[in-house]
Amino acid sequence: MRDQLDDLDIGIMTRLSRNARKSYLEIGRELKVSGATVHERVRKLRRKGIIEGFYVRFDHKKLGRPVIAYVGLITSQKKPLFRLVEELKRVKEVEEAYSVTGKYDFLIKLRAPDNEQLQNLLTDRIGSLPGVVRHETMIAMTTVLEKNEGFL
Repeated sequence: MRDQLDDLDIGIMTRLSRNARKSYLEIGRELKVSGATVHERVRKLRRKGIIEGFYVRFDHKKLGRPVIAYVGLITSQKKPLFRLVEELKRVKEVEEAYSVTGKYDFLIKLRAPDNEQLQNLLTDRIGSLPGVVRHETMIAMTTVLEKNEGFL
């Protein structure tokens, strides 16, 4: 699908990935096309499923959840794993979950207010989820790079 994007599509997507609140008129001025052209291109990109939505990025430190942890889950293949996925959806601290290859079966990203609450979450909730045999946690010390437009 990437080969179906022209320079205008990429220009629009780059600008929206940096600031999703930027108006179509502003983007049009920067790209030397009308706001209506930008609007129509965005509509087509959404219809094709290339643009899935527009998101807000939060300052998690100010929201009281500064601790980021990545947890590798090793599961029992004997248990129905759809139940595990449903339970992960219910854990509000879990931001992302992936089925992965390698040592782990799943990799989850979660946020917590502090290390003590992270430990409680891992012990009381994550470790007792159906199908979880073992888990290993890596705490992110600092975010050194986070970008949204790297694919363009």
